Amino acid sequence: MNFQEKKKWTDIPVGDFNAGTQRLFNELGDDAAYIIELLKEDQVFRKNLVRFMKGRGHRHSVSQDEAKEIMGGNFLGVEEVLKTMGCYLNQNPRLVLHRVPFSRSQLEKYKDTHILLAVVPKSICDMADCTLYEGGVFSENFEGDIDKDFLRTRVESLLEWVLIRKEIVPGSTNQYIGKQQIEGEEPVNSRQLIFLKVTWFLSRKEHLFPNMKVMTWDRILIDFDILSGISMKNCPENFKSPEVGVITSITSKPVWG
Repeated sequence: MNFQEKKKWTDIPVGDFNAGTQRLFNELGDDAAYIIELLKEDQVFRKNLVRFMKGRGHRHSVSQDEAKEIMGGNFLGVEEVLKTMGCYLNQNPRLVLHRVPFSRSQLEKYKDTHILLAVVPKSICDMADCTLYEGGVFSENFEGDIDKDFLRTRVESLLEWVLIRKEIVPGSTNQYIGKQQIEGEEPVNSRQLIFLKVTWFLSRKEHLFPNMKVMTWDRILIDFDILSGISMKNCPENFKSPEVGVITSITSKPVWG
């Protein structure tokens, strides 16, 4: 069944419907009768349960269409990312990314300062390979002293929606990592940041973070030099520089985690 097509429950094939409901109530065990009564009698419970189920355990969620409408151009959705990066996802990963785990009010708050991005499994080497025919995205020896296994590792579980700030946090230069916190945000990690940079460039033909130097949460300094391309190097624990700032991100965590 194609879950991406909008269907009423009465249009779902009987086999799929029965299989899903049976597995749900098997998980409920001895509490199944109690839950049935709540579903029959408690409207607030029904509404909260539906919201929780739609968001895969997140308190709030919106459809990708709603998110795109709010974020405008600051949106890189699943289909655009897959097409741009030459990826394929089967049904289970697509289920994870089907809805955007942020509320409308959250997206309204960040629509001008952040980009909403669907992140899929790609190693940093994969990302560099995607730009081979787009000269200047990565420098010739972009990896610097970064561990080669780290660069080649594709984190298969890395399926998430993330809001990433478009500019360096004001006042974050010449600060130790973690000292530039904005409430509700944390420094972005290197994979997320480079994934955004590469996807945005391949899709929009625009350079994000031109000539910025950014320290990521995993203590990697990324230089987004507009002429020589992206370069990376490890940073010591207490590194700070007047030329290097921090870009923060927001990732929604499921309640059941």
